[in-house]
Amino acid sequence: QNRHGILLQRARATLEAEFGKPLEEVVNILINDGDQVDVGTLDHYENLHFGQSAPVSPNIPTMVTLGNHETYYDPGRVNWKTHFFIENVAYKTHTPGPDERYYANHVGRVLFIHLDGEAPSDAQKTWVQNVINTASADPDVDWVISVIHRPYQAEQYVGDISSWLRTQVMPILSSTRK
Repeated sequence: QNRHGILLQRARATLEAEFGKPLEEVVNILINDGDQVDVGTLDHYENLHFGQSAPVSPNIPTMVTLGNHETYYDPGRVNWKTHFFIENVAYKTHTPGPDERYYANHVGRVLFIHLDGEAPSDAQKTWVQNVINTASADPDVDWVISVIHRPYQAEQYVGDISSWLRTQVMPILSSTRK
C-alpha cells in the first residue's frame, strides 16, 4: 500500500491550504525517526522510502535516523549507506559516530542529534556528552532536539522504548537548558 505517499500528499494539501503558500515556503526540513523501509532492500529504499516520499522530497531536505527495519536483510546497512550520505554531516568538530550510526546536524538555530538506539554504547554516550557540551556554549544554538527510533516513552507499544535513552542519555540531554 502507498499509505505513506497518501499521507504526505494530504499533509502537503492541508499545509498549502492553511498557509496559502507552496509547501516549500512553510516547511524547512522533514525529520524521519527510523524505519524508512520495511526491510533494508534496494527495492524498499527506492519504492517505499523515496517513491512514497516524492510529494515532498524533491524540494524539502530530509534527515533520517537509523531504525531497526533498515538492518533487516541488510545488517551491514550497505543500501542505507548507498542512499544516505551522512559521513560529511557534522556539528562543529563532532563527526558522525562509527559506521555513520549516529550524527548531529545544525539547521538554523536548532541542533538535531540523531541517535542510534539499536546499538547503544558508551562511545555514543560520550559523543552525546561532548556534543551537548559544545551546544551549551554555542550562541548559534537555541534548541537541541534529539531524534531516536525507539522513544523515551510509548503509549501504544509500552515496552517498545529505549531504556538506554531514558537512563543513560536523557540526563545528558537535560543538562542543557537548550
